[in-house]
Amino acid sequence: MTEKLQLFFASWELWRGAVIAGMAAGAVCGFLGVYVILHRIVFVSAAMSEVSSLGVMLAFWLAQVEAVHTSAHTEDVLPLIFAALFTGVFSAALAGQASARIADRSKSAEAFIGAVYLISAAGLLLVGDRVSQGAHDVTNVLFGNTVVVDTEHLILLLVTFVPILIAHFWLRKDLILVSYDPAMASTLRYPVGALRVFLLVSLGVVISIGTRTLGALPVFSFTVLPPMAALALFQDLRRSFFASMVLGLLAAFLGYLVSFLYSFPTGACMTAMAGLLLILAKAMERLRGAQ
Repeated sequence: MTEKLQLFFASWELWRGAVIAGMAAGAVCGFLGVYVILHRIVFVSAAMSEVSSLGVMLAFWLAQVEAVHTSAHTEDVLPLIFAALFTGVFSAALAGQASARIADRSKSAEAFIGAVYLISAAGLLLVGDRVSQGAHDVTNVLFGNTVVVDTEHLILLLVTFVPILIAHFWLRKDLILVSYDPAMASTLRYPVGALRVFLLVSLGVVISIGTRTLGALPVFSFTVLPPMAALALFQDLRRSFFASMVLGLLAAFLGYLVSFLYSFPTGACMTAMAGLLLILAKAMERLRGAQ
């Protein structure tokens, strides 16, 4: 074990891109995930992950049948475009529903989200079955098995994630008010609809890029498990946002390390670490309540 740890840090240059990408996704998804929990739109996040995965897989298939021309410089651009396009269309459709009060989980919204999730999941498996080495590609997109992330992908991820995180920091008070009391926010003339669209679109962008880079499972888990742990640990939302970012970042790093040490899939390890942190947070919450 000691030798493997030494090898991991000695060959840090090889893993650096993937680890930084995972930690960045963990931090940003952890931050946005607090809104996901507050708005009760966890299933929306799951549907976005599936829609994004379908876009990536469809791009692989179109390139394989030569329906589109890709070169060495553009072969990774098409999956990203499709992932963002599919997720963006879904976000716009959800935000544009007449009854789309996100805090209310109306039956029509739930049915729409469920239908999108199921159709996307089926489409992903069907299209993936026709892609060369389809089972391997589907597994990587769905569950994540990122060993190396090149510099270009890492820069794209950071250039996209950092401005979104800054914008959410800037608008956090408005978004928190809309999350807790949309009626009061509307009375105070806050742009409730625009803020909801911003939340959904930014979440969709983060999920689509994160899915293309890391896989759907770890990205989805980062939007749910670290925020749940943070909200269990702290009543103060400021601390919850910060803690969720730290827990997401920590889950990504520990997940990658465990994956390296024991040769497990990275996405599953990241998710397992996030789940372990949630269990520990819930145990601390229970102990605190018993005192």
